Order: sequence, then C-alpha cells, then structure tokens
Amino acid sequence: MMAQRLLRHPVLNPVRSLNETMRAHPIKTSVVVTTVKAGLADLLVQTTIERHEVDERRLATFVVFGGVYQGCFQYWLFNVAFERLFPGHGLLPTVKKILVVNMVGDPVFFFPCFYTLKEALQCKTFRDAMCLDTARRAMANYYRNCFDDWRNTWATWLPGHTITYGVLPMHLRMPWVAAVSFFYLSLLSFTRGSHTSQLPPPSPSHNAARQHQQLPPHSGLYAQTPAGRSTRSALVAHTDDEGG
Repeated sequence: MMAQRLLRHPVLNPVRSLNETMRAHPIKTSVVVTTVKAGLADLLVQTTIERHEVDERRLATFVVFGGVYQGCFQYWLFNVAFERLFPGHGLLPTVKKILVVNMVGDPVFFFPCFYTLKEALQCKTFRDAMCLDTARRAMANYYRNCFDDWRNTWATWLPGHTITYGVLPMHLRMPWVAAVSFFYLSLLSFTRGSHTSQLPPPSPSHNAARQHQQLPPHSGLYAQTPAGRSTRSALVAHTDDEGG
C-alpha cells in the first residue's frame, strides 16, 4: 500500500507521463534516445578526454551507428526476434537471451557493423565506401581487436542484460540499454574511435611494377635496366644496318 501511494504522488507525474509516452511510441523512443546517446558519448570523449578538435567523420560514425544499428536493429532483435525465439520472462529464457546477445549478437552483428560503418565513413566517395576493400580493411581491424572488444562488451553486458531481460518491460529496454551504453560507447570511442587501417601499404616493388605497366611502350623510359638497354641498343643497331 505504501508503495502504491508513493507511486501516485504528484511529484512523479512527469515520470509517469514520460513512461506512457515511451510505451505508446517505443520505436521512436529507441531511435531518438540511442542516436542522441551515441553522439554525446563520442563528443564527450573527443572534447574532454582526448581534448582535440571534433572529428566530424568519427562523430558521424557514432551517430549513424547509434540510430540505425542500436535504435532500429537492436530494438527488433531484443523485443521481436528474441521474444519469438525465447518467449517468457522466466529464468531459462532470460539466461538464453543474455547468452545469445553476448556470444552471438555482439561478435557477429554489433562489431562487424561498427567497424564497417567506421571504415566506410572515412572514404571520400560513395563508390569507395561500397567497394570490397573497405569491408576487408574493416574486418582486418576487427580481427586485430576482437579479443579486447569481446572482453569489454562481456564485462558490461553480461550483468547489464540481466536487468534488460530479467526486470524491465519491453518499452523500457532500449532506454535502459542506451543509459548503460552511454558509458560503454564512451569506452568504445576512446579505444576504437580514431581511424587506423591495419592493411599494410603497397610495397615499393609493387608500386614500381604498377608504374612500369602504365608506361607507353615507346616512351624510352622502359629501358632502365641493363637488359632493357641492351635490347634497345640491339634494335637501334638493327635499324642502322637496314638504313645503310
């Protein structure tokens, strides 16, 4: 009785109103909250921890990732797919949801999407962003960092999703995930926000071979090796003999 009277207290009217709004518009709430949260997390790291000018491409990576992946895809994954695969709120379905999202959802979906989007937004043209090399660079970065990334996400979300699936109603899951994810994305921004490509640059011999292939056959520049000079000399001598 005491708890019910406390919940009806006028001071909590804004909280009840906000809760009803989120219940009525769960998808909009998910997208707005996760987008703002992701952008603020990266902005906080760039301006207060790393203390440099705001990298707009990096900020765009987190904003788009927050709205599209977390706000849309994770809402569908958490509230639609998992409820069909593991219906109910008992101990066993809750444990299954926690294990699947940590052992499958994050390693297979979350990080590949993050690294690919991050690499694509570094490209100067849409065509470069859509090419296979962009995905290869993204997966190379993910492969290099995967064990540290998994350790950080499991340390956060194994306990975090215990509340997500074991306590909260569905319309409050994404706001809760967004609240915890603010600190997690701040960590992700600090550890993975800067752009570093892990593919080695082309070797000098590879560049020289490409330049050699692009030279016209009669430019005279191809005869830079002893074999090339001897071949050219023989051709010149043969031409002089015919002219004589």
